[in-house]
Amino acid sequence: MLRRSRITDIIRRGAMVMTRFSIPRWLVVSLVVLLCVFCVVMVLAKVSSSDEIVAKVFEAPKGSKLTALHLSPDGRKIWALFVSISRTADSSDVLFSIVQPAIALDAFSHEIVSKANVNESNPWSSLLALSYGDPSVSSVAEQFQDWVIDKDRMVIYGCVSSQAWYEVAPPDTVIRAIEIKSRKQLWERKIPKVSALALSPDGRQLWVASDQRMPATNIIESLDPVLAKIYDEARVVYVIEPQDGTILKRIGYIYGLGVDRIVFSPDGKRAICVSRGGPAGLLVIDAQRLEIEEGWCEIRFSMFSRGMDACFDPDGRHLYVLDRGFDEPPSVQVYDLIKKTEIDTISLTTAGPARSMVLSKPADKLFIGADDGIYVVNLSNWRK
Repeated sequence: MLRRSRITDIIRRGAMVMTRFSIPRWLVVSLVVLLCVFCVVMVLAKVSSSDEIVAKVFEAPKGSKLTALHLSPDGRKIWALFVSISRTADSSDVLFSIVQPAIALDAFSHEIVSKANVNESNPWSSLLALSYGDPSVSSVAEQFQDWVIDKDRMVIYGCVSSQAWYEVAPPDTVIRAIEIKSRKQLWERKIPKVSALALSPDGRQLWVASDQRMPATNIIESLDPVLAKIYDEARVVYVIEPQDGTILKRIGYIYGLGVDRIVFSPDGKRAICVSRGGPAGLLVIDAQRLEIEEGWCEIRFSMFSRGMDACFDPDGRHLYVLDRGFDEPPSVQVYDLIKKTEIDTISLTTAGPARSMVLSKPADKLFIGADDGIYVVNLSNWRK
């Protein structure tokens, strides 16, 4: 900052110049006013930018769409998977023609820091392995379409199918447990149409969602007779013992169109199943009693929404749910898990559906993967 004497000297020199060249006073006043307006606009623009909640930080390569995001365990890199799109000669069908090399962005500067090829037969699994950053994990995980890892036991639990990687809940899925170091298979269990899997924070339960429909009265205890007449079929979330693959419980549910994601609260007491749509978007389960929690009937997506992903604040108070959008633009819905209610909706101005969401480390940003690139939701600004 200039000292007072310096400022006075500048004013005196300006006055001398104005006198010497006979600059009209009105012109000087006009220039000063314009300068002040310019300064105010710049300050407001800077404040507006710093207070921005949603911003696009990476543009998808031309002719491609983003299909998955993963955050490295140390929180320093965001790995993104893109596929290029081509059409048949008559433009009747859209085909996934080429799986492009995965791109890693610096989680703070959002600059590209590296690229890597992925296994084209299982690109989603390959991207997850890249983000984990351990070659020994990658070599075991490449056989799976989706997988989770027990870091303490160094065991991978994965889903295997003969179907193409982009098939949703293929019918012939098998869950396998493999020890990473020895590559020994510990157990295998056939569960049809697996759509999601997750490991509890303490590693004592493996949760697997199945898209297979079963008679509701067979898998839901004490099903309300009225509901039994309306919904004759149900889907299942399996709770499995990770040590030997024993099924501990089958939790039946009658709402939604299948589970896309299963996420646990930080304390492991709740499991949230995010549905692809239907009249209910969230299935909230008590992970200790293994029962669906009551009082969540008001937490729903619209009939045509497409919930895709979810994550918790580290303190477990807020749940962020990504609604990919259908007849409306994508959004992030924020729920208060103590009040059991939705408290806000953060709109996303993406060009196309949103498909992935990860929480940064520290937990001050949400990275959203949409067809046209990567967006950031600044949670610090949202909380203001």
